[in-house]
Amino acid sequence: MKSYSFIQPRKKPIFTLFDKIWFGLFSFGIVFIFAVYFLYLTQIALTHNFIEEQKEQVLQFQNKTQENGKLYDILLEQSKIANTFHT
Repeated sequence: MKSYSFIQPRKKPIFTLFDKIWFGLFSFGIVFIFAVYFLYLTQIALTHNFIEEQKEQVLQFQNKTQENGKLYDILLEQSKIANTFHT
């Protein structure tokens, strides 16, 4: 006696829906990790640039302070000379 199946054979997908979901989550995780990594790299680069700019600004302030100190000394000497003429 022969038995026949009434179910028609179907093609099975290589990846099931469950596999696709896990692959999507894994891909999202990898992309997220790289995005955070590159975000931190750019933030570190910007911070280094900011620090270098601030160092240059501090040096400029120090030079300007020294120049102002010298100018103050010159003005003080001139003021003393002017006081001797005035009195």
